[in-house]
Amino acid sequence: MPYIQPNIIQEAKKIDLLSYLQYYEPNELVHISGNNYCTRTHDSLKISNGLWNWFSKGIGGKNAIDYLIKVHNYTFTDAVEKVLKVKNIAIPVSVSKSEIKSNKHTIIIPKKASSFAIAKDYLKNRGIAEEIIDECYKNNLIYQEYGTNNVVFVGYNNAGNIKYAGTRATNETRYMRDATGSDKTYSFRLISNTNNNTIHVFESSIDLLSYATLLYNKDINYKNENLIALAGVYQPSKIIENRFIILKILLKLIY
Repeated sequence: MPYIQPNIIQEAKKIDLLSYLQYYEPNELVHISGNNYCTRTHDSLKISNGLWNWFSKGIGGKNAIDYLIKVHNYTFTDAVEKVLKVKNIAIPVSVSKSEIKSNKHTIIIPKKASSFAIAKDYLKNRGIAEEIIDECYKNNLIYQEYGTNNVVFVGYNNAGNIKYAGTRATNETRYMRDATGSDKTYSFRLISNTNNNTIHVFESSIDLLSYATLLYNKDINYKNENLIALAGVYQPSKIIENRFIILKILLKLIY
């Protein structure tokens, strides 16, 4: 049995059944209403708000691992391994203490689809300029998620490593979620090609791209501006905490 880092197990447990089925068995999902689903094989197995319950069997759970163990009789290790593949992360066979410490905030990046067509059409329908979409895609700042066709907005640290990935549904649902392990300090952003001490701050990635499009449509070079999305860090109940988050983001953007 391979050793699985405790932090990797915790990441796996955060993957809900809906996300798992959207990746592996999208045809198994039957939409009922809102965020409520059931499975095609077991119509009494309901999925809602991140939880699932198989009413006819009297069992349920919080995540995809529970589902694989209780419904499909997977071992715990096999369930963790399969669930992690949803976000394209492998289980290390053995690790050192230093590696465990360095991977404390492992991000599980949504798997990239071979096509970008659906995500691109969605962004164009939101009014984003095609040139800006193509530029972001070329620079690996946005892509289409495998299986779900969600559009993924990516953020990097100064070393060029992915530290943030936020997904948004390209269909009629209001699905918005940050990838497990995302660090909002490095949220989606466009950095100026020139020395510029001005930063334009937006709540969401779509807002950022919309502003860039406004500049583009006015023949103003959006590449000369620093644009950053806060990825929904603002919550009234956490104003003080969020001020520190925003400050960290801005400092890392400048320096």
